[in-house]
Amino acid sequence: MQRKAFTGVWNIIRFNWHFYAVSVPLIIATFYFSGYLNGLLYLVFITGAVIAGLSILISLFVSWYIYDRSNLYSLNWLEGLNLPAAINIANINAGFDETSELLKNKYPQSSLDVFDFYDPNKHTEISIERARRAYPPYPGTLSINTVNP
Repeated sequence: MQRKAFTGVWNIIRFNWHFYAVSVPLIIATFYFSGYLNGLLYLVFITGAVIAGLSILISLFVSWYIYDRSNLYSLNWLEGLNLPAAINIANINAGFDETSELLKNKYPQSSLDVFDFYDPNKHTEISIERARRAYPPYPGTLSINTVNP
């Protein structure tokens, strides 16, 4: 399965839309209302809005570079390991699995076991819940528990 352009960034935005729905209008409003301020207060508000806006843009740019621009999901970087065609593969995820199907396609003769340690009682992030609804678990995925030391 070939990933489409901007799949990684799009997933980040759609699974965390609540963050962008609050922060982007707040940044815009800060720029707008800072025009009514002057002196140090103006500088503080503008600086805060610029830093907030840049942190969002930089975060999305880095995410694009890693998830969409790099060869992470091509799995070509595994070729340097000189793995045999038939191996036992364990893929562990935290409730959002984009790689099991890719691994099975790259190593079709291999045995693939997928483990999901997502626990809705411990992992309460809404973004993971949204991701799980959008991408169902890989067939045969086993739920496992993590142990707190």
